[in-house]
Amino acid sequence: MLLPFRLAPLTFTLIAIFFFACEDGGEREEAAGSTAGTPVTPQLIINGADIDGERLSTPLYHEASERSQSQLTLSVGGVDRTQEATWSSSDELILDVHLSEDFAKISAVSAGQAQLVVSYEDRTLSLTVEVIEPTSLVFMDPPSPLQRGDRLTLVPQIRWSDDRLEEISTDIASSLSWQSTTQTAEVNELGEVNIIYSGQVEIIAAAVTTLGQEITGVWLTEIPCVYPDPPAGMNFDTSLALGSVIPPLSWANAHSAMDGSINELSLSEIYCSPDYDWVTTIHLIMSAGWCTACPQVLSEIAHLSDDLFDTGGLLIYVEVEDDMYAPADSSYAYIHLSRLLGPTQGYFVGDLDTQPLPQFFANSPSLLDFPDAYIVRRRDMKLITSMSKHPDRSQLPFIEIAERPEDDWGSLRPQPSESVCEDGEDEPSEPNDDPMTATPL
Repeated sequence: MLLPFRLAPLTFTLIAIFFFACEDGGEREEAAGSTAGTPVTPQLIINGADIDGERLSTPLYHEASERSQSQLTLSVGGVDRTQEATWSSSDELILDVHLSEDFAKISAVSAGQAQLVVSYEDRTLSLTVEVIEPTSLVFMDPPSPLQRGDRLTLVPQIRWSDDRLEEISTDIASSLSWQSTTQTAEVNELGEVNIIYSGQVEIIAAAVTTLGQEITGVWLTEIPCVYPDPPAGMNFDTSLALGSVIPPLSWANAHSAMDGSINELSLSEIYCSPDYDWVTTIHLIMSAGWCTACPQVLSEIAHLSDDLFDTGGLLIYVEVEDDMYAPADSSYAYIHLSRLLGPTQGYFVGDLDTQPLPQFFANSPSLLDFPDAYIVRRRDMKLITSMSKHPDRSQLPFIEIAERPEDDWGSLRPQPSESVCEDGEDEPSEPNDDPMTATPL
């Protein structure tokens, strides 16, 4: 009676293990792809391109290169089924599909997205294919702010329709053309830019892609105006030495020499403002109310002021002292000079009103006599010549200097003297051009 009592628990334990083993074996068989004896269906596998989910990972490039196409095959259960499958494109204006002997070739036609549809027997696989094309040229910003006189070479990149950027290829770079739309900069055929003035710079680049499509790009930048070698604080150089930069002087109440209207006149604005882009040279004419030689010289200058204006010369008449040898202000300058010269081109200012250093010119060791003239080249605000440097000349060639401000005007030949003799035969003592033939007195 004790033996059956012991066997019952053992029999129960074996049966539990059996059912557990059968249940576990059924799960592995389903995982292998069949249930109740159903055969496994092999997957459709595209070879020849990276696939990310339901799309090709890499786009096709609409250009004349290998990147514009891809060669694909289809395998099913490890067997090549490329030829048995049907290959098509959902939009043949974007993606072209061509089945050859060994593979299916997909090619870019235009930018956009299309579906590559592959069908085999009763199964279909659809993949998104993106086609990109070059849309424009873009430029990187310069590493540091630009100033007048700076030079740089622009190297464009290609922006594609999916916003990716690439370095420009050699064949496209060879087709580049350049144009500057502003006078603030000039550019040559190599994309080398020369910053001439402050203000906005606009450079347009154009190139032709490998498929003959023109793409363009615009480089825009703003050039701040920084006066050349600005003085520190009140440390203004009054030497007026040739080749030095004239300080950024100004006059709050300059009088128009044409109509007497009062304007603020600033050398810094003349240098920076596009309103003065017509100016090539600034002619500072020094005079004094007591100067007896000044009226004739100033009248000669005023007589050619229209021609000087047309060639880019800006006249600023600076009255240094009045008729009592006292510092002259701009009111005195206008009253005295307008009475002397009448309406003319330029401005009348008094040296007493020169800012930020009143009597700037009176304190200059270079100004020794009246009249005098200092000519400044606007491009770099450097003094390029003066009357005091050429005492053998009664007048400077103002118009020629304005026409060619880059020439060397530091040393000029003496003016040829004009004969005051009447036309006729030479004196009986002629020729007497050397000591041996000179007539004794």
